[in-house]
Formats: sequence, structure tokens, C-alpha cells
Amino acid sequence: MNNNIEKTKQRRILLVEDNKMNQFVTKRYIESTGNVEVTIADNGKIAIDKLMERDFDLILMDIEMPVMNGFDATKYIRTEMNYSPEDLPILAMTTLRIDGKYPDYGMQDYIAKPVSDWPTAIAKIDACLQKK
Repeated sequence: MNNNIEKTKQRRILLVEDNKMNQFVTKRYIESTGNVEVTIADNGKIAIDKLMERDFDLILMDIEMPVMNGFDATKYIRTEMNYSPEDLPILAMTTLRIDGKYPDYGMQDYIAKPVSDWPTAIAKIDACLQKK
């Protein structure tokens, strides 16, 4: 697989996803690109708790989850925790059609699920990481 994720320092990505298979596959693909550590949160509430414990370079946010959905979690991260998009990019990972609307929700871009084109998904992740 061709990848461009920066190799100079380990990047930390928070994957917020409630589906165990999606967690497994996404973590596997992203970590196979190199110097990346993926931490998993099963819902938005757990993601916020993990974000209070440590810093991350990027969040991959599912939208439809129990307890706290991705829209509410992103809003909380942006408004209550005061993370700007420059400080902490958030990419939606969703089956929902939100083309062009992700900035309205505080997200920089989105990756459509199920992911069938991992090189393009990795390129979007890399583009966000390069802006940091």
C-alpha cells in the first residue's frame, strides 16, 4: 500500500467507532502505514474522556453511535474543550451523506464508510496531519 503519513514522529489518532469490525479494520489499515498509534473509543463520551487523558493529532469520528453521537461529541470538543480545527482535526467516518456539510459540524472532511479505497482515505488523514 502506498502511504504518505509522516514518519518523523509518532502520530496519535483517536478512532471513535462503535462497530468492532470497523474498529479492527480501520486500526489495521492506519497502523500499517507506519509511525501511527490508533486508540479506540466506542462512543463520543468515551472519546471525550480519552481526550482529557492525553493529546491526539487527529480524530476519526463515526457519526451514528450510542451514548453520544459524533455530531454531539465534535460540538463538545470544539466548544467546551476549545479545540480548534488547527489544533485537532476531526474527520467524520460515516455512511451518512454529508458532502460539503462537514464544516458545519466542526469537521475538516469525511471518509465514506464502508471504506473501499484505503489509499484515498489515508491521503485524507495525511493531509490533515500535514497541516499540524
